[in-house]
Amino acid sequence: MENGDTNLSCASCHQPDKAFTDGLALSTAYSGSEHFRNTPTLANVGRRAAWFHDGRLGTNLNDVVRESLTETYFMNMDMRIMQERLKQDPVYVDMFQKAGKGEPSNGGARSAIQEFVKSITSSGAPFDTGNMSVSAKAGFELFKGKAGCAVCHAGPRFTDDNPYNIGVPENPNPDRHVTFITYAKFMGIENYMNLRRDLGAFVRDHRQESAGKFMTPTLRELTYTAPYMHNGMLASLEDVIDFYDRGTRDYVHWLSVKRRKAIWPIF
Repeated sequence: MENGDTNLSCASCHQPDKAFTDGLALSTAYSGSEHFRNTPTLANVGRRAAWFHDGRLGTNLNDVVRESLTETYFMNMDMRIMQERLKQDPVYVDMFQKAGKGEPSNGGARSAIQEFVKSITSSGAPFDTGNMSVSAKAGFELFKGKAGCAVCHAGPRFTDDNPYNIGVPENPNPDRHVTFITYAKFMGIENYMNLRRDLGAFVRDHRQESAGKFMTPTLRELTYTAPYMHNGMLASLEDVIDFYDRGTRDYVHWLSVKRRKAIWPIF
């Protein structure tokens, strides 16, 4: 499915060879703008309890598909135009008829996309088959025990579907700020023009204690989904482990030094 001016499709950000992500720290958006969050994987998305990094939609995939297609900070599609485009394409007309959906329609298109994304499942990993290496088994013991990862990354999808504030460093980008404030306005955030940080799950209940919390991501397919975190601030799995090992404050200091040395190696 393509956006309003046909330059962006669902697959632009959700690419199959990258576990339905895009390999970018921050995703793209409708032409002339860029998005301010990382593209999440679609693996097992049909089994989630809430969607998007802030968990703002927790009812059904139909709402997720509609928002992704229509909102200006995503694909900016007028669904009346989408319906007419589908009706004028003989291939889609034939596919809709064969699927028992009659002529192409907005509801039929959303339903088809939902069924497709629900079919994207992750299974058959060494963890599932019991064929983990000795090193992986040792890592799993740490994962469940001393490292504490399983507190949040629990269950078969390795997520508890809850939001937390773990202190991920901000990823400010002036070029994306216009998209950010458009989203904030749509979500009813007061004083959105002066907002300088992503409030995350605050949009769900507008309670201050929810500010800065983001949904626990699934660990399924994570070797293909870098960069990591809601804002793509951690480039590799090694960075993720460093982040948790060092602690939030020490990591932010370490990251600033690392970046400074990359720019000015003499220091």
